[in-house]
Amino acid sequence: MARGRMPVLRVCAAVLAVPAFQIWEVQAQEQRCSQGVCSSTGAGTAREDASLLQAHPVSELTQARHAKDAVKRRHKHHSQTHNKIVDGRDYRADAAEYFEKVKHDSLEDRCPHIRTMTLKEVSQRWHEELEQLKEDTPREKFDKKFKDFRHAFPGLLHDNKPVLIKGHVPKQLGWRAATHWGKDELADFLGDLPWQRQSFDYPDWVYSTHNLTTFREYVGHDDSARNIFLFGSEDGCDKRGDLKKTMDKIRGQFIPSPDFAWGPEVCEAIVAIDSIGSSHGFHCHDPVWQVQVQGYKMWWLLPPHYRGTAPESDTTDDSIGWGGSPVLPDGTVFAHPNGCAMLKQVEPPPGTKSCLVGPGEMMVLPVGWVHSTCGLTNYTAAAGGWLGYYRS
Repeated sequence: MARGRMPVLRVCAAVLAVPAFQIWEVQAQEQRCSQGVCSSTGAGTAREDASLLQAHPVSELTQARHAKDAVKRRHKHHSQTHNKIVDGRDYRADAAEYFEKVKHDSLEDRCPHIRTMTLKEVSQRWHEELEQLKEDTPREKFDKKFKDFRHAFPGLLHDNKPVLIKGHVPKQLGWRAATHWGKDELADFLGDLPWQRQSFDYPDWVYSTHNLTTFREYVGHDDSARNIFLFGSEDGCDKRGDLKKTMDKIRGQFIPSPDFAWGPEVCEAIVAIDSIGSSHGFHCHDPVWQVQVQGYKMWWLLPPHYRGTAPESDTTDDSIGWGGSPVLPDGTVFAHPNGCAMLKQVEPPPGTKSCLVGPGEMMVLPVGWVHSTCGLTNYTAAAGGWLGYYRS
């Protein structure tokens, strides 16, 4: 996106008091920060969030406009009056040490509390539920019901809990990425196409540093000590900007999509490139699927409606809102923007489920699940997409 454009944000739709699945656009203010906490500079330059951690569009455009305007007002006030929480520590040694201990563990030991399924089982469930939907739904209402159904499907797999698809999903789907996403080959394929260097803090969650780079430059210069990663996220085919050509180029490397996901023609893809010690802190959003194509990534998972701060959203309870972080039972805010801290430095919040996802495995995340990740290998690459498509 061009510098200064307001980002579209996919919020934890399950916890908003305003109607879910609405278009949200938020303009954040440029802020200066160093290790620890720093203050806003005030008006500053508009800040991009190319990650699009967002609540998705609806057909009720009037409601969407009202919600968008409300969130813009709240975010403008918040960014001018609240401190930023960042984590400038280097977690590469912790990540390497942890991975050395667990790299030979079985899947059951890597993801002890996560339901595992095969791609065939998920596909079969999708077609069974879809056939039932066709039988129960009048033809004139099917399109809307189908979008609702796709959004809800991840929650149907296991009592609205995350599911890990085992086996090597890219090979099963016939993706080119399965055999051509080594960092050197992918660098040659992408050439000089631009990426935005991104990081994570509170209350911005994922944000752009405004410094463009290339894939080759990123993997050749280890910036993970400062929690820098590449993250491409689409919000429809009509978007324009620096990342549009990049996503158009790379999207064809991970097709076809799984049966339950939108196809490439919808432009709802996600690509995450990380290095060791880089992380997304706890956040939540619409349902997604993500395949770990290269490397290993640690996931920490908390259920929807987990108690948390809500600096940018009205919530129906005390759960995490956009820009928020978990709150521990003693009332302490778990404000660790780099989730790699949970490998050794801090205990995860009570109730956290963990899962070390390896090459070929797919995480399917229902709406609203709060999650954090940490790259455990020098090069990790993941691809997937949003499931909450509600464009009118």
